[in-house]
Amino acid sequence: RRVHGGDKAHIYMFEQGGASHLAGALLRVLPNLPDGSLDYDQLARTIYIGNDQHFTQTKLLCLENTHNFCGGVIVPQESIVKLCKLAHDKGVPTHLDGARILNASIGSGLSPKELCEPFDSVSFCLSKSIGAPIGTVLCGSSEFIAQAFRFRKMLGGTMRTPGIVAVCALVGLDIYKETHQLDHEHAKHFAESIKKIPGIQVDMEKVQTNMVFFDIIDKMTVEELLNKLMNKHAENSNDAFNYSIAMGASAGSSTSIRAVFHRDIS
Repeated sequence: RRVHGGDKAHIYMFEQGGASHLAGALLRVLPNLPDGSLDYDQLARTIYIGNDQHFTQTKLLCLENTHNFCGGVIVPQESIVKLCKLAHDKGVPTHLDGARILNASIGSGLSPKELCEPFDSVSFCLSKSIGAPIGTVLCGSSEFIAQAFRFRKMLGGTMRTPGIVAVCALVGLDIYKETHQLDHEHAKHFAESIKKIPGIQVDMEKVQTNMVFFDIIDKMTVEELLNKLMNKHAENSNDAFNYSIAMGASAGSSTSIRAVFHRDIS
């Protein structure tokens, strides 16, 4: 079985190849466009639904929105609709990796329902900008979810008495419109500020949600800058009245740093 997606997709770059190990799926990746989408014609050429025993059959199209390693961008909905229609016309189901779909909703002005409508199944995360301690929600048809429950049990993923953490998620969902909007404003303000620093480059067109990717073009390496940030954070943490550094950052590549804003950053 073949799963189509982008070469910068989370399920391809991370998760230790879990789709292949656990589901026996071949990930057939296509180059992600700068806006996080895929080329329509390229996807049309690579989807295979025939019966030639030499080839794996396409069983799923998986897209991501917002797209993490394309800069946290909101994937254009018109592109998503076209790609999903292409898959459906060939009898291929579609899945949305919507870990930050609520950020996409706030940034685009489209409702979560509108953004998710082209897909057969959707997953979204409760522990990122929502602010819950843990958790991801999987959405789909009743039959699909019943099957997912069985696989979750098989893989040891059953959680006992999850109500406490579920309440945290409910609180986050009640107020996400306000908190997400603030996160986006913080990200934009941060990007506009650091782009004035010599040796740092920011593509402002990609600062669309709560993520900022910026490149280091000076002599300092990414590792050196991250260490300086962590040391500064440690110094400030010793002062109960000093909260000037309250941001964690991670390396996006050897020359790029990713900063992610969430509800705990005021």
